[in-house]
Amino acid sequence: MPPNNLPSDPLKIVFQLAVFILLLVPGILLAILKKFIPAKPKCVKGQVVLITGAARGIGRELATRFGKLGAKVACVDIDELGNVETAQIIKDRGGVATSYKCDVSKIDQIKVLHATVIADLGPVDILINNAGIVWGHLYIDPAKDQFITDQVNVNLMAHIWMNREILPSMLERNHGQIVAMSSMSSMSGVANISTYSVTKWGLNGMMECLHNELKQFNTDVKTTNILPYFVETNPKVSSFLDLRLPEIPTRVAGSQMMKGILQERRIFSVPGHMLTMMSIIRLLPDNLQTLFNNIFHENFKNKKPITTKSYLIPRNPVQIVWSLFIFILLLLPNYIWAGIKCLMQTRKDVRGQVVLITGSARGLGRELCLAFHRLGASIVCVDIDEEGNEMTAEMIRGQGGTVRAFTLDITNREKIVSMHEVVKRDLGPVDILVNNAAVVKQNIYVNSETDELIRTMIDVNILGQFWMNKEILPSMLNRNSGHIVSISSLISMIGTHSLSAYTASKWAVTGMMEALDQELNMLNSKVVLTTVCPYFMDSNEDITKNISISFPVIPLSAICDCTVDGILKNKKMFTIPGFLFLAMMFYKILPSKLQYQMQKLLGASYNYSKSDYDTLKKYQRRTTSL
Repeated sequence: MPPNNLPSDPLKIVFQLAVFILLLVPGILLAILKKFIPAKPKCVKGQVVLITGAARGIGRELATRFGKLGAKVACVDIDELGNVETAQIIKDRGGVATSYKCDVSKIDQIKVLHATVIADLGPVDILINNAGIVWGHLYIDPAKDQFITDQVNVNLMAHIWMNREILPSMLERNHGQIVAMSSMSSMSGVANISTYSVTKWGLNGMMECLHNELKQFNTDVKTTNILPYFVETNPKVSSFLDLRLPEIPTRVAGSQMMKGILQERRIFSVPGHMLTMMSIIRLLPDNLQTLFNNIFHENFKNKKPITTKSYLIPRNPVQIVWSLFIFILLLLPNYIWAGIKCLMQTRKDVRGQVVLITGSARGLGRELCLAFHRLGASIVCVDIDEEGNEMTAEMIRGQGGTVRAFTLDITNREKIVSMHEVVKRDLGPVDILVNNAAVVKQNIYVNSETDELIRTMIDVNILGQFWMNKEILPSMLNRNSGHIVSISSLISMIGTHSLSAYTASKWAVTGMMEALDQELNMLNSKVVLTTVCPYFMDSNEDITKNISISFPVIPLSAICDCTVDGILKNKKMFTIPGFLFLAMMFYKILPSKLQYQMQKLLGASYNYSKSDYDTLKKYQRRTTSL
């Protein structure tokens, strides 16, 4: 076996790197050319288009436009009255439409819906997942727990369930298109709509994963991910946010969305320039990213809105111009200061502090517990595995450390509250919270046997972190001191096939930390956030034994050392190894085909489980589509 710092197959890496470099300039030029010579829109006459959230807003706008083009529209919404009204509008204009009442977060209702649509209209050719709950709230608001669960179920899980139900039919026919209605908030966390941002980040990850997984099937089924800016469809949301750029009129947004869908574009924003702009902004130092976000978005509605004649004209042009001037003025000094800070960073002292670590029964969680104990901290071990968790605690006690172990399911909100009360009584308030617990399992997207696995991964990996943060953060805010750490993954920056639910959950966690960071800035809080994105590590044999990756897995001890160092230096976000952070930012601004080449360079292939392998062979085409 080659040394840990070398690729497992150097010749393969060199060849793939050479191919990538050769394709780089032509690929970029071709992408630019396509901007000026767009693809011809496809004909949808006679095709079945299923649109969720069709009772109003963008859903109704898209439904009526597809009806006008001759498609047979299946209008789906839980709002029966509004949904029937949308279908009637299409019929009155000479189109074909049927309304269906359905709660898209319920798998059993989706199955009945699909069977009924096939019987009434035929197999679905285009699925547009538009249904979503859009509402704002502060992250720590204790009255919003059920609301958080509902948003995750509708805005993320419903997409997964709808796609898993309808995609097999598309694969069998080697024809179809799945469209996701995401949001520009999935590119940068937005304060006051943290849960919404989380679900849209997760949705982006899911669509990246699905796009790459469909390549494994050699299919002509397409995916489209739409990232609109705020659209003027919901006055309640508009009243909660103060936007310096006006919301986009529904008809304008609908027109641009239709264009992208009919051209089968993989991902685009509305307006079109925002996706590239936000990808470039991600390369900036943290404080400049925050400043740029504040140029176009304010957190609280505290004054009468200024109206404009066009959505392209800022409500306060003078303020925008002045803010951009300040931004440009600070650009170079901030890059220099960011470099200086990297050289001058010192590690903080955690002696006597209380460090709570979830997923502490084994792997990275156990290593982090031992590392912080050696630094003089009091440790709180939290895991659902009682035996492994107690073993970690005994190792710390054997070294003379202070430790408490709790057997806990982090998806149980009430038990988290009880645990926290005991910790505060016995050890004191938590100074550092490390959200490490996660379920990591591979699964083919359309494998019908993995519904429960997907639900578990979303509950533990996303909601578990929500509940831990919401319980412990208020104490930190009261003391204006504390540190919350999220162990995410490099996968949260790049989609990979066969890990769809895990990918979606890690993208969502990264979005959660971004949105929470914006809220903490708004509150002028000194609470620190850190997001850690490691490459594959050698602690999870369930994954590593079934995976073939370009570079060797990183030893657990190295991951732990880098993680502790980043936490002690209060780093906001970092990858392990560190050079991959800029590589991933570069990846984001590449054209789609070059992104795929870069994924092959850094990515992985899998030894599938029997059920996943059977699913792959059932739908896989023998020849690659053009």
